[in-house]
Amino acid sequence: MPPLTRSQTKAMDRKAGESLLAYEERLAAFIQEANDRAAAAAKERSQIEQEEEAKRRKEEQDRLRQEEADLQAAAEHRSHQRERLFTLETVIGDETAHWVAMASADEAPETDKGPSAVAQISHDLVV
Repeated sequence: MPPLTRSQTKAMDRKAGESLLAYEERLAAFIQEANDRAAAAAKERSQIEQEEEAKRRKEEQDRLRQEEADLQAAAEHRSHQRERLFTLETVIGDETAHWVAMASADEAPETDKGPSAVAQISHDLVV
């Protein structure tokens, strides 16, 4: 706090005809008022700091919740992708088995045997 100027301390001067007791009481009241203002300002600063800390904690909790939600969404996305791949793999396997069975039949034309072999190799690579 900057030092007080003479114009700011003029109210603290002893007035003409004022008794020493009255002067001391007035100074004590002046000091008490200054202390009360300082305490109120400190309380307000403390309250502001507490509000800022609460806001910071809430933002941190929100950030952590969002991170958790993002991780969960990513895990669910990977799970859906895995399910989709397994489903496609099953479909490919079934189709390959069907082509192999058709190509193995004696009456299958030669043109069906090539794709069947390719499908079998592809299926073996995927599985």
